[in-house]
Amino acid sequence: MKKSMSADQAEIKDLRVKLRMAEHERTQLSSKQGELETKKALQAVESRREGDVRERDRKIAELEKTLAGEKKKREGADARLKEVKAAIEAMRRRRSGPDDLLVFREAGTWRDVRSEEVNAYLQEKAGEEFSAKDFRTWHGTVLAAVELAREKASSSKGGGERAIRVAIKRVAERLGNTPAVCRSSYIDPRVLDRFRDGKTIELPTLTAEGTVTPRQQGLIERRVLELIG
Repeated sequence: MKKSMSADQAEIKDLRVKLRMAEHERTQLSSKQGELETKKALQAVESRREGDVRERDRKIAELEKTLAGEKKKREGADARLKEVKAAIEAMRRRRSGPDDLLVFREAGTWRDVRSEEVNAYLQEKAGEEFSAKDFRTWHGTVLAAVELAREKASSSKGGGERAIRVAIKRVAERLGNTPAVCRSSYIDPRVLDRFRDGKTIELPTLTAEGTVTPRQQGLIERRVLELIG
């Protein structure tokens, strides 16, 4: 009887040892799994962080490139403005006559250049159906085609109309008119219709200063004619 009880106690003790060992192994396994999951989570966080850093650096580089381009354009525009001002001042420094820029001398008298005289000259050279307004309208139409070509195409009707309004506003600033007057009088509506259909002109590569050469200007105007033809 005593031997049987001793055997049972020994077996119970052995089972307890095995149970403690199993618990210890399970704890170690859980710890290792936890460490593995934590490591994977940290790797995922680090990967996302690296991706965010790369995206941030890309955006910064794009912004710096855009700012550098805008600076060159500004410097080019300032240089051209100085040249124009110098030319105007030189024209005004005539030996006699008024300070008005567009004047001419006739029979010993200085006269202002009037719009009727400009139109008469254009009609004499180009035909009776042309006037100064036709040149201004063509200029506004070409400017609108260029501005729309710079706009990104929109898949929605609302986005397309917003792009048109932005382009018209820029053209109006160039012409010195309100957007409403510019749209109704100085932009061929076919340019706007073509943009709504997803068609614009292809712009040539501009110079480093963002200017257009005479050859490029001619190319742009030919493409606008093809667009509205």
